[in-house]
Amino acid sequence: MNRPYRPYIPSHFGTSDSAAKALIAAHPFATLITVHGGQVYATQIPFVFRGDNTLIAHMAHANPHSVALLGQVDGAAIHATVQFTGVNGYISPAWYGVNTGVPTWNYQSVQVQGVLNVLYGAPVTEAVVKALIDAFDPQAEVVKQAWADLPPAAQAAQLGAIVAFEIEISSIDGKSKLSQNRSAADRQRVIAALAVGSANGLHMASTMGKASIT
Repeated sequence: MNRPYRPYIPSHFGTSDSAAKALIAAHPFATLITVHGGQVYATQIPFVFRGDNTLIAHMAHANPHSVALLGQVDGAAIHATVQFTGVNGYISPAWYGVNTGVPTWNYQSVQVQGVLNVLYGAPVTEAVVKALIDAFDPQAEVVKQAWADLPPAAQAAQLGAIVAFEIEISSIDGKSKLSQNRSAADRQRVIAALAVGSANGLHMASTMGKASIT
């Protein structure tokens, strides 16, 4: 019997579920991956949590990925993987006390696996849209009022142009590779080098500085 796939995460790079969920909240734009008829489909879209263990999102009805989701045969379960990526960047071996000549890449990521359920009907699709507005729009109430003021036919047309869905999470695996495998002195050298580079480097340096190294 095959064991369920889990991503490769060395113990010193693993994170707690709460840390993984915090990364999802901070970096909600992710890649949804499903397989239909031997064909891999991948779409980049934002996700939000509904409750503690369910992700919701939507995509264009015209997207071939939506067509595949809607066309799943025999009511078979749709197994989905969602890949979230946080802060990341190149790490030069020249920044270490002894140059190993081997570069690497630091990053934070979360991989979610679960069963995807398509959500049918205008009310539940509208609820997903409003949940994303609440999560991301700084003028959420203004936007929702403008939506409420649209004629019913216009609302129906826009809701009919998207496919909403939820993913019931079966596993969540966070990885935070922030030079934990290097000495404290090397980590400080990396942080110092990143801090005087690009905006992304400064973000990486800040993240590494705040990370708990055990």
